[in-house]
Amino acid sequence: MSNRQSGWIAGAPISLPTGDVRSAGKGLWARMLAAFSAWRRRTAAAMLYGELAKLSDVELERRGIARGDLYRLTSEITDR
Repeated sequence: MSNRQSGWIAGAPISLPTGDVRSAGKGLWARMLAAFSAWRRRTAAAMLYGELAKLSDVELERRGIARGDLYRLTSEITDR
């Protein structure tokens, strides 16, 4: 039997890079939050467009909106 210890067993203790994991977690959380916010804005714009598209040209003009501007106006919501 040999008195030498295996490098796998007698190696340095395993340490977790907690600072790196935390910063990566914060970055992931920030990206997920940004994606969710973008999804909410796109959904709100789509719903608004759907409601405004149902209106007659007269009703749109009464609100000061030209039918040709509907897409541009609702897409500005997602650009914020």
